[in-house]
Amino acid sequence: MKKERLIWMLGGALLSVVAFFIIQQFVFGNSSAEPLTEQEAEEFVLSQYEGDVLEMNEEDRMYFVELQTSSGLYLVEVDKMNRKVRSIHQVEQNETEEEEVESDEVTEEQIDEAEDTDSNQDEQEQESNDSSSESNEMEDENEEVEVLTEEEVRELIVDRYDGDITSIEFTEGDNPIYEVEIEKEAENVFLVLHAETGDVISENRQEVLTDTMITREYAIELALEEFYGEVEDVELEEINGTLFYIIEIDNDEQDLEADIQINAYTGEVESILWDD
Repeated sequence: MKKERLIWMLGGALLSVVAFFIIQQFVFGNSSAEPLTEQEAEEFVLSQYEGDVLEMNEEDRMYFVELQTSSGLYLVEVDKMNRKVRSIHQVEQNETEEEEVESDEVTEEQIDEAEDTDSNQDEQEQESNDSSSESNEMEDENEEVEVLTEEEVRELIVDRYDGDITSIEFTEGDNPIYEVEIEKEAENVFLVLHAETGDVISENRQEVLTDTMITREYAIELALEEFYGEVEDVELEEINGTLFYIIEIDNDEQDLEADIQINAYTGEVESILWDD
């Protein structure tokens, strides 16, 4: 089961793209820190998302954390060196259809029994239902007050992601959400946010196919989002019929070098080679 989840996760959405100036502050603030421990990784995930950590696996530079929330089970990928969430994917969704069917069946039985009772019982049930309905309406009104406005959601997105917001849609329910679409140069990002807290529930990315190569400067910008430091060399190479930017970055504070391979057309990070 763990192997299937890892395979699924590796084929899933790409890494989160964070605004350049935030990454600068984040990397400089943690460049001299030790890698995250499992306890610190768990505390970090719980500080970002509401839920319970069920399991945690460690592989190379990453922690893979299973997070159970009210809306389902998620797999969170945490970079223990850079101390940030690289991606979050929904693995399972809570099923409520069977509960709703059982609830409907009970209601029908109660209606059948109510037909055999006297009119006083019917009136009492009607008053009880009216009272319950009014109570639910009051609760709904209170929940609406706590939901973030579209403008507040837009401000959260601008702080966390670069690109143009093309759509924001609100969906009501027991767990109200906002669905947001962001358009970037090489990809589109689709987000689902908790409408009350603004937490990211899921994030999916879709490459934008193009016949035009990205610029050398944009490729460097993408590489620095993965590993910040001094750019030592940039080369354009053809590998198996596809052009890639090979960008060498050196970080003296971490005493670490990285060769980052980026698709010259899509901007996708193909691989990262680390060298102490």
